Amino acid sequence: MSTTFEFESITATEERQVNREDTTGRLISIGGLAAWQKRRVTELLHINLAARLLLSHLARECGLSISHFARSFKTSFGVSAHRWIVQRRIECSQELLIHTRKSLADIANQAGFADQAAFTRTFSRIVGISPGRWRRYHNRVMAPSVFTTVEIRSINRQK
Repeated sequence: MSTTFEFESITATEERQVNREDTTGRLISIGGLAAWQKRRVTELLHINLAARLLLSHLARECGLSISHFARSFKTSFGVSAHRWIVQRRIECSQELLIHTRKSLADIANQAGFADQAAFTRTFSRIVGISPGRWRRYHNRVMAPSVFTTVEIRSINRQK
């Protein structure tokens, strides 16, 4: 029986899980959350992303103590539950920044941050630039052409 490390991507974060093969060649998870626990926790976190989430509630849903849940979560996902939640909130806010015209304060609230200052501070630390600059850059890059075909022909003739 050999031990392998298997890396799978869950959205932007890598999920890390230690595996070993059983006698039939199937991979068996060693440590971490069971498959049903991972599904349940992921579902709860996505549904309640903007709400205040307690580790004790997630642990209770999985039938584990808080400390056992925290260790198992980190083994399964490669990061702590708090870091996983913050990363999902940043991803949610990026979607809102691109696809809506909402203010940064509204986006911060909808993504689950305490206020705009906490959102800006966290976003800047993780992404590397402020959410306002990120939005301006991505809107400029992803914006459809403002010129129609007729206007482009007209511009080309003037050259």
